[in-house]
Amino acid sequence: MAATKKNRRIKTALSIASCSLLNAVAFAEPAFQVNEVDNSILDDTEFQASNMLYAEDQRVIINESVLIAKKELSDEEFIKATFTADIMSGPSPNGLPAIKNPEQADTFTSPSGTIVTPRADQEQTFEFKDTRGAVNLEWQKPLSRLLKTTSGVSLSYEYDYMSLGISSAWSKDTQDRLTTFSTGLAFNYDMIKPVGGAPQPLTPTTNEVEEKYKDKSEIDLLLGVTQVLTRNTLLQINYVANYKTGYLTDPYKLVVFLKSVDLTPVDINPYYHEKRPDKRVSHIAYFNVLHSINEDVVKFSYRYFNDDWGVSSHTAETRYLKKLNDRTELQLKYRYYNQQSADFYHYHLVDGAAPSIDVRDIVASPTDLKYVSADYRLGDLRSDTVGIKLTRYFPDNDARLDFRVDRIINRDNNKRFETVRAWVVQLVGKMSF
Repeated sequence: MAATKKNRRIKTALSIASCSLLNAVAFAEPAFQVNEVDNSILDDTEFQASNMLYAEDQRVIINESVLIAKKELSDEEFIKATFTADIMSGPSPNGLPAIKNPEQADTFTSPSGTIVTPRADQEQTFEFKDTRGAVNLEWQKPLSRLLKTTSGVSLSYEYDYMSLGISSAWSKDTQDRLTTFSTGLAFNYDMIKPVGGAPQPLTPTTNEVEEKYKDKSEIDLLLGVTQVLTRNTLLQINYVANYKTGYLTDPYKLVVFLKSVDLTPVDINPYYHEKRPDKRVSHIAYFNVLHSINEDVVKFSYRYFNDDWGVSSHTAETRYLKKLNDRTELQLKYRYYNQQSADFYHYHLVDGAAPSIDVRDIVASPTDLKYVSADYRLGDLRSDTVGIKLTRYFPDNDARLDFRVDRIINRDNNKRFETVRAWVVQLVGKMSF
């Protein structure tokens, strides 16, 4: 019996991990099972509240608060509501590198509507401040003893962005309940309202805007299988296909056109708005294995990403969960991420050959390019994350408290952009009735 319970805990953890592969749908089992039922409206109900602080060194700060309410309707059937509020602020890179002589530059409008002038000898940023609110509703219902479905709707809104989503997922267990097959679909429609309007791509920043509103849509398909290998080992394999179409350009990102003689901005119109393709197809392969050693658990996962923009990435993560006593657990984490840049990524553009200049960056004019972006998130990146989480259980109150701290270091593999370091601190409280 103890081994069976342990396998169920591992299987639940794996199902939660698969949630991140789709934007708006969760496949997780209820974290708490309530055995006593009476007429109280709070019975068979779980509440979770959390607050997370993400803080980059001298850059972006995000404070996120989340409230989750889950109500069990019957065995394996529940409804869940998630409410999220984010407050975001700080200087965010706009794609421009450090510039030697920025005094000739035009001013730009940041996402919060402020006017910014490029600064010398440091990466260019936009100072912004924004808030985001989101609501996600889910309903899981068993269709038979071995088949269940999860449906979801979501809404997210911020000053210049709104997103609507729907999703549906199905999971089927085999008769021996050692194998679970999963599939899911998710659709999102996003409306973008850039501050000052959407600029015409591949035009100087002095040009007028193109339109006030833009939109895009996104479809996700998930296929997965979870297999109990032994009494102590569980394996999960997922595949996700994603298709995006519409306005995929970032209206706030720029690219600079430099003179090859001294690598200073050209005399006329040195700053251009970026342009990305209006379609993107990506594929994700995900592998996850959990193994319990006595009362401890070891997890290893690997994720491969590839798309038709030329971006590919590898993510490897390992976690070790140590049970300190009957009420306390300690978890250690390390995550490695490495990314190859998009085909149209350019650190900057140059009007002729020069020492240490990539030949791909040499153009007669930015308008000769079909697509271009200097957004470092599409560049050659490496990220390392180490983290620790402490969990304390309160069985008398059917509750738990989590506290975690992560340290993230993001690097440019070509050592051109500054290394970005960030802290993540999160407190989560959960209680069942």
